[in-house]
Amino acid sequence: LAEAAEVVRKAGRENGGICVDTLHFYRSNTLLSELDALPKDWFRFMQLCDAPKEAPSTHDELIYAARSDRKFVGEGGLDLAAVLHRLPLMPYALEIPNAQLALTMSPIDFAKRAIETARSYLDATHMAPVMSR
Repeated sequence: LAEAAEVVRKAGRENGGICVDTLHFYRSNTLLSELDALPKDWFRFMQLCDAPKEAPSTHDELIYAARSDRKFVGEGGLDLAAVLHRLPLMPYALEIPNAQLALTMSPIDFAKRAIETARSYLDATHMAPVMSR
C-alpha cells in the first residue's frame, strides 16, 4: 500500500487512485491504520475476496492461492469488514478465482454463489451499496 500511495503521490494527477485487493492487502502485512492515513478519494474501486487467515508458507503456495484458490466473501478468515469500514463506499469486483470449485460448478452457479455470498456479507456488515433491482 505504501508503494502504491507513493506512485499516486508522485504522479500528482487528480484521477490517480489505488485499487485495494483484500487478499493482497492482508498477504502484504499492510496495517489497517495505513488506509486511514490516505485520502479517501484515492479509493474508487476494490477487488473483494476472502481467504484463510493464515498465509501459505511458500512463494509457490502464495501464487497458487492468489490465482486459483480464493474463497467466496465471508467464507474465509480475512477481516474484510475492517478494510471495508475504513474505505468509502465504492464498486466492488468479486475477484474469486477458484480452480477446484470451477470443476464442480457451472459458471452461472459459480457467479450466483459469488454474488449471494458477497451480498449476504455486505448486508451483515452494513456495507451493502444501495442498488435498484
